[in-house]
Amino acid sequence: MPAIASGEKAQITLAQMDERLQDLKTLAGDKQSRKEDCWARESSYWGLMGRLAESQNRKLDAMAYYENGLLKRLDAKEKPSLVSRTSWPITRARCGADGRH
Repeated sequence: MPAIASGEKAQITLAQMDERLQDLKTLAGDKQSRKEDCWARESSYWGLMGRLAESQNRKLDAMAYYENGLLKRLDAKEKPSLVSRTSWPITRARCGADGRH
């Protein structure tokens, strides 16, 4: 049996996360606090989707996934956290390793 590549493992895990998120959305119903929790989890999901897309050199997809993640964070009433430049490889690739244009 051949070993599964890490990208394939990530895709399988993300597919499982997507299924669970669909279940959570159903369970959240109309309760606002549950919706916000679900949106926070969706934000994490979209961030991971973005990282996978980046690893596959699909930069436009990655940017769209990151945008979805940020929007879900706002829905969840969470402030986007400050992150180091090393957390955003697309920015580094566009601006250079030092972050300058």
